Amino acid sequence: SHVYRESFCHSLGHGIGLYIHELTLLSKNEKGIIQVNNCFTIEPGIYVDGLGGVRIEDDIFISETGGEVFTKLTID
Repeated sequence: SHVYRESFCHSLGHGIGLYIHELTLLSKNEKGIIQVNNCFTIEPGIYVDGLGGVRIEDDIFISETGGEVFTKLTID
């Protein structure tokens, strides 16, 4: 079901570096490329009018052999 499709009003994530929000932005409108040695967030957020919202963030590092998730907590 796509009941909450319109409630995802932010990008999926962004780069991490010296500043909190760096390029590359991860969104359907962004044309940047994720490259080896990039760090970025995956943080989908849902916001429902009159109810509230939530974001769950994972931080990722891209190496020559794949992605490494920095986040050690589970979503449980």
